[in-house]
Amino acid sequence: MFHCLDNEGKSSYATALHRATGPGATLLLTCFSDANPPDEDRPMPAVSEQQLRDTLSGAGWDITSLAPATVRREDGDTELVMEFWQVVAGRR
Repeated sequence: MFHCLDNEGKSSYATALHRATGPGATLLLTCFSDANPPDEDRPMPAVSEQQLRDTLSGAGWDITSLAPATVRREDGDTELVMEFWQVVAGRR
């Protein structure tokens, strides 16, 4: 639910994970991407690549993989397409 946090919350979350883990720990994170088009009927929080890089790096994590992912789902007669980030980061 990283994408649901405000900027301060994202930073606090990443810092707390760093404190709760030991050197060499691996962080696996999936969150909504800012590549999702705006939709007034289904508003969706979003995170940019740069925000992920800045937030995680600032909290002591080195991103080793950052990849976009797409999930498609049927909702009645409508196909929903959701763009995500899949992140792997190592603790410094």
